[in-house]
Amino acid sequence: MIELAKGAQRQVVDYALTRYACYLIAQNGDASKNEIAFAQTYFAVQTRKQEIIEQRLLDVARVVAREKIIEVRKEPFWDYIRTWR
Repeated sequence: MIELAKGAQRQVVDYALTRYACYLIAQNGDASKNEIAFAQTYFAVQTRKQEIIEQRLLDVARVVAREKIIEVRKEPFWDYIRTWR
């Protein structure tokens, strides 16, 4: 129940939305409303955070791969190959 003018009450339906549904509502809503503007900002910040996390994971994977290559090139076989040049 919500309170209306002059003390009246009305029953309202409560919806449980997925995160994606909230995102779609925020993106398609009227940004002049404070709640929609806040939601748009929230999703923009969360998207940027996820982009940064994904980039860092790729960077870590690249460094690990580079370290593996360096270790492999330290093996005796590579010393033998280098003498051919």
